[in-house]
Amino acid sequence: MAIDRDRATRVRRVIESAFKALSGRADATLDFGSVPQCSASARDRLGRMMRDSALGIDDLRVLRGAADAAALRIRYHDPHPFAAQSPAETPSAAVFDAGEQVRVEAIGCRRWAGVAGNLDAFHEAVSQERSHHLAGGPEATQIGDAFLLWLREKLTGRPVTPAGRLLLAAWREELDDRASERAAVLRTLLGDQAAYGASLRDLINCLGLGVRHAECACPRADDESRGPATGGIVAHA
Repeated sequence: MAIDRDRATRVRRVIESAFKALSGRADATLDFGSVPQCSASARDRLGRMMRDSALGIDDLRVLRGAADAAALRIRYHDPHPFAAQSPAETPSAAVFDAGEQVRVEAIGCRRWAGVAGNLDAFHEAVSQERSHHLAGGPEATQIGDAFLLWLREKLTGRPVTPAGRLLLAAWREELDDRASERAAVLRTLLGDQAAYGASLRDLINCLGLGVRHAECACPRADDESRGPATGGIVAHA
Protein backbone atom coordinates (compact mmCIF):
# COMPACT_ATOMS: atom_id res chain seq x y z
CA MET A 1 0.00 0.00 0.00
CA ALA A 2 2.83 2.40 0.79
CA ILE A 3 4.29 1.79 -2.66
CA ASP A 4 0.90 2.51 -4.26
CA ARG A 5 0.51 5.71 -2.28
CA ASP A 6 4.02 6.75 -3.26
CA ARG A 7 3.22 6.22 -6.93
CA ALA A 8 0.05 8.30 -6.70
CA THR A 9 2.00 11.06 -4.96
CA ARG A 10 4.71 11.00 -7.64
CA VAL A 11 2.14 11.15 -10.44
CA ARG A 12 0.42 14.10 -8.80
CA ARG A 13 3.71 15.93 -8.29
CA VAL A 14 4.80 15.38 -11.90
CA ILE A 15 1.48 16.62 -13.28
CA GLU A 16 1.43 19.65 -10.99
CA SER A 17 5.05 20.46 -11.82
CA ALA A 18 4.37 20.25 -15.57
CA PHE A 19 1.26 22.38 -15.08
CA LYS A 20 3.19 25.13 -13.29
CA ALA A 21 5.94 25.08 -15.93
CA LEU A 22 3.49 25.30 -18.84
CA SER A 23 1.41 28.00 -17.18
CA GLY A 24 4.52 30.08 -16.56
CA ARG A 25 3.35 30.63 -12.99
CA ALA A 26 5.12 28.95 -10.10
CA ASP A 27 2.26 29.98 -7.80
CA ALA A 28 -0.50 28.64 -10.08
CA THR A 29 -2.96 26.13 -8.64
CA LEU A 30 -4.32 23.37 -10.85
CA ASP A 31 -8.07 23.83 -11.27
CA PHE A 32 -9.84 21.64 -13.81
CA GLY A 33 -12.90 23.84 -13.41
CA SER A 34 -11.16 26.58 -15.40
CA VAL A 35 -11.42 24.50 -18.58
CA PRO A 36 -14.67 25.10 -20.54
CA GLN A 37 -16.75 21.99 -21.28
CA CYS A 38 -15.21 20.22 -18.28
CA SER A 39 -18.38 19.25 -16.42
CA ALA A 40 -18.70 18.72 -12.68
CA SER A 41 -18.69 14.95 -13.18
CA ALA A 42 -15.57 15.20 -15.35
CA ARG A 43 -13.83 17.34 -12.72
CA ASP A 44 -14.68 14.77 -10.06
CA ARG A 45 -13.30 11.99 -12.26
CA LEU A 46 -10.08 13.92 -12.91
CA GLY A 47 -9.69 14.54 -9.20
CA ARG A 48 -10.07 10.83 -8.48
CA MET A 49 -7.56 10.04 -11.20
CA MET A 50 -5.03 12.32 -9.51
CA ARG A 51 -5.32 10.13 -6.41
CA ASP A 52 -5.40 6.78 -8.22
CA SER A 53 -2.31 4.67 -7.60
CA ALA A 54 -3.28 2.31 -10.46
CA LEU A 55 -3.54 5.02 -13.10
CA GLY A 56 -3.10 3.58 -16.61
CA ILE A 57 -1.16 5.23 -19.42
CA ASP A 58 -4.33 6.30 -21.30
CA ASP A 59 -5.84 7.88 -18.20
CA LEU A 60 -2.54 9.57 -17.47
CA ARG A 61 -2.59 11.24 -20.91
CA VAL A 62 -6.16 12.43 -20.32
CA LEU A 63 -5.09 13.87 -16.98
CA ARG A 64 -2.04 15.51 -18.54
CA GLY A 65 -4.23 16.95 -21.30
CA ALA A 66 -6.69 18.44 -18.81
CA ALA A 67 -3.81 19.95 -16.85
CA ASP A 68 -2.24 21.32 -20.04
CA ALA A 69 -5.57 22.89 -21.05
CA ALA A 70 -5.82 24.61 -17.66
CA ALA A 71 -2.19 25.77 -17.85
CA LEU A 72 -2.57 27.24 -21.32
CA ARG A 73 -5.63 29.15 -20.11
CA ILE A 74 -3.47 30.81 -17.46
CA ARG A 75 -0.54 31.46 -19.78
CA TYR A 76 -2.31 32.96 -22.78
CA HIS A 77 -5.67 34.24 -21.52
CA ASP A 78 -6.33 37.77 -20.28
CA PRO A 79 -9.64 37.91 -18.33
CA HIS A 80 -10.15 41.67 -18.78
CA PRO A 81 -10.77 41.93 -22.56
CA PHE A 82 -12.54 38.59 -22.35
CA ALA A 83 -15.06 39.90 -19.82
CA ALA A 84 -15.70 42.98 -21.96
CA GLN A 85 -16.30 40.92 -25.12
CA SER A 86 -18.26 37.96 -23.75
CA PRO A 87 -21.88 37.88 -25.03
CA ALA A 88 -24.66 38.61 -22.55
CA GLU A 89 -26.68 35.52 -23.52
CA THR A 90 -25.64 32.53 -21.43
CA PRO A 91 -25.55 29.92 -24.26
CA SER A 92 -23.59 32.26 -26.52
CA ALA A 93 -21.24 33.13 -23.65
CA ALA A 94 -20.51 29.44 -23.12
CA VAL A 95 -19.58 28.99 -26.79
CA PHE A 96 -17.47 32.16 -26.67
CA ASP A 97 -15.68 30.89 -23.55
CA ALA A 98 -14.94 27.54 -25.19
CA GLY A 99 -13.86 29.31 -28.38
CA GLU A 100 -11.32 31.30 -26.38
CA GLN A 101 -10.06 28.00 -24.96
CA VAL A 102 -9.59 26.76 -28.53
CA ARG A 103 -7.38 29.80 -29.15
CA VAL A 104 -5.04 29.18 -26.20
CA GLU A 105 -4.86 25.47 -27.00
CA ALA A 106 -4.07 26.20 -30.64
CA ILE A 107 -1.09 28.29 -29.53
CA GLY A 108 0.05 25.45 -27.28
CA CYS A 109 -0.35 22.86 -30.04
CA ARG A 110 1.84 24.92 -32.35
CA ARG A 111 4.61 25.27 -29.78
CA TRP A 112 4.72 21.83 -28.12
CA ALA A 113 4.02 18.54 -29.89
CA GLY A 114 3.72 16.70 -26.56
CA VAL A 115 1.08 19.14 -25.37
CA ALA A 116 -0.86 18.64 -28.61
CA GLY A 117 -0.95 14.88 -28.02
CA ASN A 118 -2.09 15.31 -24.42
CA LEU A 119 -4.86 17.68 -25.51
CA ASP A 120 -6.05 15.15 -28.10
CA ALA A 121 -6.42 12.55 -25.34
CA PHE A 122 -8.34 14.99 -23.17
CA HIS A 123 -10.70 16.03 -25.97
CA GLU A 124 -11.33 12.41 -26.86
CA ALA A 125 -12.49 11.90 -23.26
CA VAL A 126 -14.65 15.04 -23.44
CA SER A 127 -16.31 13.83 -26.64
CA GLN A 128 -17.00 10.46 -25.05
CA GLU A 129 -18.56 12.10 -21.99
CA ARG A 130 -20.70 14.41 -24.13
CA SER A 131 -21.83 11.45 -26.30
CA HIS A 132 -20.52 12.93 -29.54
CA HIS A 133 -19.90 9.39 -30.77
CA LEU A 134 -23.65 8.70 -30.60
CA ALA A 135 -24.67 11.56 -32.88
CA GLY A 136 -27.31 10.45 -35.37
CA GLY A 137 -27.52 13.59 -37.48
CA PRO A 138 -27.38 17.38 -37.39
CA GLU A 139 -29.48 18.03 -34.28
CA ALA A 140 -29.76 21.74 -33.39
CA THR A 141 -28.97 21.06 -29.72
CA GLN A 142 -25.48 19.87 -30.66
CA ILE A 143 -24.44 22.59 -33.09
CA GLY A 144 -22.41 24.37 -30.38
CA ASP A 145 -20.38 21.25 -29.69
CA ALA A 146 -19.96 20.53 -33.40
CA PHE A 147 -18.79 24.10 -34.01
CA LEU A 148 -16.13 23.78 -31.32
CA LEU A 149 -14.86 20.48 -32.73
CA TRP A 150 -14.74 22.11 -36.16
CA LEU A 151 -13.03 25.25 -34.86
CA ARG A 152 -10.41 23.27 -32.96
CA GLU A 153 -9.61 21.27 -36.09
CA LYS A 154 -9.31 24.45 -38.16
CA LEU A 155 -7.15 26.37 -35.69
CA THR A 156 -4.87 23.61 -34.42
CA GLY A 157 -4.51 21.75 -37.72
CA ARG A 158 -5.17 18.49 -35.86
CA PRO A 159 -8.02 16.19 -36.96
CA VAL A 160 -10.99 15.65 -34.69
CA THR A 161 -10.49 12.71 -32.33
CA PRO A 162 -12.41 9.47 -33.05
CA ALA A 163 -15.26 10.05 -30.61
CA GLY A 164 -16.09 13.39 -32.22
CA ARG A 165 -16.10 12.27 -35.85
CA LEU A 166 -19.79 11.40 -36.16
CA LEU A 167 -20.95 14.69 -34.71
CA LEU A 168 -18.58 16.78 -36.78
CA ALA A 169 -19.45 14.84 -39.94
CA ALA A 170 -23.10 15.78 -39.44
CA TRP A 171 -22.26 19.49 -39.47
CA ARG A 172 -18.99 19.78 -41.39
CA GLU A 173 -20.42 20.71 -44.80
CA GLU A 174 -22.68 23.37 -43.31
CA LEU A 175 -19.87 24.89 -41.24
CA ASP A 176 -17.37 24.73 -44.10
CA ASP A 177 -19.80 26.45 -46.44
CA ARG A 178 -20.67 29.23 -44.05
CA ALA A 179 -17.57 29.86 -41.98
CA SER A 180 -14.34 28.56 -43.54
CA GLU A 181 -13.17 32.02 -44.57
CA ARG A 182 -13.81 33.37 -41.08
CA ALA A 183 -11.91 30.47 -39.53
CA ALA A 184 -8.96 31.31 -41.78
CA VAL A 185 -9.05 34.84 -40.38
CA LEU A 186 -9.18 33.54 -36.81
CA ARG A 187 -6.04 31.48 -37.48
CA THR A 188 -4.16 34.72 -38.13
CA LEU A 189 -5.37 36.28 -34.87
CA LEU A 190 -4.32 33.65 -32.32
CA GLY A 191 -1.75 35.98 -30.77
CA ASP A 192 -4.17 38.93 -30.51
CA GLN A 193 -6.85 38.01 -27.99
CA ALA A 194 -8.92 41.16 -28.43
CA ALA A 195 -9.03 40.92 -32.22
CA TYR A 196 -9.69 37.18 -32.05
CA GLY A 197 -12.49 37.72 -29.54
CA ALA A 198 -14.18 40.33 -31.70
CA SER A 199 -14.03 38.07 -34.75
CA LEU A 200 -15.17 35.03 -32.77
CA ARG A 201 -18.14 36.87 -31.30
CA ASP A 202 -19.11 38.06 -34.75
CA LEU A 203 -18.98 34.49 -36.03
CA ILE A 204 -21.04 33.15 -33.11
CA ASN A 205 -23.72 35.77 -33.76
CA CYS A 206 -23.58 35.16 -37.48
CA LEU A 207 -24.17 31.44 -37.11
CA GLY A 208 -26.80 31.94 -34.42
CA LEU A 209 -24.95 29.76 -31.92
CA GLY A 210 -26.61 29.63 -28.55
CA VAL A 211 -29.31 32.23 -29.28
CA ARG A 212 -32.86 31.68 -30.41
CA HIS A 213 -32.59 33.86 -33.49
CA ALA A 214 -29.42 34.78 -35.34
CA GLU A 215 -28.76 38.51 -35.68
CA CYS A 216 -27.46 37.87 -39.18
CA ALA A 217 -26.82 34.96 -41.48
CA CYS A 218 -23.50 33.80 -42.82
CA PRO A 219 -24.02 33.31 -46.55
CA ARG A 220 -22.76 30.26 -48.35
CA ALA A 221 -20.06 30.80 -50.92
CA ASP A 222 -22.62 30.46 -53.74
CA ASP A 223 -25.31 32.62 -52.11
CA GLU A 224 -24.02 36.01 -53.22
CA SER A 225 -25.43 35.59 -56.69
CA ARG A 226 -28.86 34.82 -55.21
CA GLY A 227 -29.09 37.91 -53.05
CA PRO A 228 -29.16 38.30 -49.24
CA ALA A 229 -29.34 35.15 -47.17
CA THR A 230 -32.54 34.60 -45.21
CA GLY A 231 -31.39 32.05 -42.69
CA GLY A 232 -28.44 30.67 -40.82
CA ILE A 233 -27.50 27.88 -38.49
CA VAL A 234 -29.74 28.52 -35.52
CA ALA A 235 -29.34 26.63 -32.28
CA HIS A 236 -32.46 26.85 -30.17
CA ALA A 237 -31.86 27.66 -26.53
